[in-house]
Amino acid sequence: MTTKSERDPLQPLFGTLSLLFPLAALVLVAGAALGVFRSLRGSVCFPAPGWTIPSEVEPASPLRQGARVSRLDFGVCLDQPTLWERVLGCLVAAPVLLCTAGALYLLLALLRRAAADGVHTVGTAARVRRFGLYLLVAPPVASLVEAAALRSLPQHAVTRDLGGPDLFAVWDFPWWAPLVGLGMMSLARIMSASAEMREDLEGTV
Repeated sequence: MTTKSERDPLQPLFGTLSLLFPLAALVLVAGAALGVFRSLRGSVCFPAPGWTIPSEVEPASPLRQGARVSRLDFGVCLDQPTLWERVLGCLVAAPVLLCTAGALYLLLALLRRAAADGVHTVGTAARVRRFGLYLLVAPPVASLVEAAALRSLPQHAVTRDLGGPDLFAVWDFPWWAPLVGLGMMSLARIMSASAEMREDLEGTV
């Protein structure tokens, strides 16, 4: 007599991920919410990759009033940020974390529906394709938004142009995401063809 886990190859993986993914997604969303809250209510602190930010105690320092170098926080803090600087702080804190939480949610929903409907179905293939498209687009866009904010914020902490790296030097491009996304979309095409063949075979029996 076969057990449910033997009939359903997704069940062991799905059972484990059902416990881990909601917790991981909750941690990511909480981290993004905390970052946004800090950016909207307190000082805006951020790393400054590739920049040489002078110390506030250095003579003739170009740090503007209200800006400081903080080893305790991320690197540079604006204690009296403008509304736009708060928006930039939110763009540094939230997009990548929320994008990752969204990927976990979509993957869990995909596995849940695949476990219920079966792997070799047109609906499962369509959901795999959508998940692949999400990975192809969302993580690179989220990381680009974060990089643009990181590129802009350090200049708001000084009184003169310090140069600094270009956007693509700051952009931490998630190479894994489009590669996995393309792989998932290719897999979805194979699953779709397999599902159509299965329907044809069932129709001829």
